[in-house]
Amino acid sequence: MGRHSNRADSGSPLPRWPLGLLAVAVGLVAFWWWPGRPVTLDDRGYDVTIALYRACNQQDNEAIEQLTEIVDALVAPDETKNSQTLALRAILEDADAGRWQNATRSCRTLLDAQADR
Repeated sequence: MGRHSNRADSGSPLPRWPLGLLAVAVGLVAFWWWPGRPVTLDDRGYDVTIALYRACNQQDNEAIEQLTEIVDALVAPDETKNSQTLALRAILEDADAGRWQNATRSCRTLLDAQADR
């Protein structure tokens, strides 16, 4: 038999970066879809989310500006990291950037999570 009788042994090994890239992609998708702990809204946060849903649905930049001020006033300065505020600010950021569908979908998800309380 010749030197090249077994094709698996010949040539350079397959590059590993496609497998690594695939592993990273699968990890990111799993992290994205993994159910997280739902955010619980207080009464004021619920009302703001309803208004935010309407503003995003209507792509109303003026209402988004007003709601940003309201969300900023919702919490004391030492509580700026609570989950309700973070969720609302993420939605406001999407709306402010013109990602209306993402913002509307996030509002809906946040409101749906309240139905189980």
